Amino acid sequence: MEPPVPPGLAELTAPQRALADFLRVDADLLAVATQASPAPPKEQARLTKKGLAPLIAALPEKEKNALLPRLALGRDPGLRTDLLHRLRATATPTTVPGHRSAAHLLDAAHALRTERRQRAEHARCEARAKHLTALAREAESTWQQIEAHIATEKTRAHDQAVALLAELRDAYAHTRHDTAASPDAATPPATAYEAFLSAQRGEPSAAACEQWADEHASDTEQARALADAGWLTVRQRWQQ
Repeated sequence: MEPPVPPGLAELTAPQRALADFLRVDADLLAVATQASPAPPKEQARLTKKGLAPLIAALPEKEKNALLPRLALGRDPGLRTDLLHRLRATATPTTVPGHRSAAHLLDAAHALRTERRQRAEHARCEARAKHLTALAREAESTWQQIEAHIATEKTRAHDQAVALLAELRDAYAHTRHDTAASPDAATPPATAYEAFLSAQRGEPSAAACEQWADEHASDTEQARALADAGWLTVRQRWQQ
């Protein structure tokens, strides 16, 4: 069974956080543990002499008689804290008895970790989709960047051109897939370029893609064919 859960575990102090990091406490396991942690007591305003008078007067005589000897001896470091808690009618924060097994805590932490990773992956895919959609809209500008990088005849610039070609190729593929999967539009027939790719069994050569682009200069997918041709040319060079 889990040990007693202290209050305020959901808001660790800087030393507590440092200790958790040093001991490499699993963040998801710690998050599960905090679910049973009660909220810490609210910090109350500092008592003044005027505010203390009626509170002290309201204490039972027997309790006053018990507190005064402790005060006179001055050997009780916890007296002030006990007295303030009593005057404010608040109890010292107590822990909550643990009731969950280690297996339950580990399973809950695993579920929390899986959910967190799924959310992160979903957010990553959404961001990637937005990036590719925007890139497809700015294809002309991207092509100009690619041509400018290639014209420099520098290795680093060529690497940047290759990266842009790969991104542009993914953008064309994403845009095409997004349009075909839209529930608001009828499924369009296969394009001439897709028919060409199908005839090539999905593995065309760079030269074939470039030839198709030359023969279909007015086709809306000419840019996609050119992007494929550029990417395939670079990949062929890498494989040599």
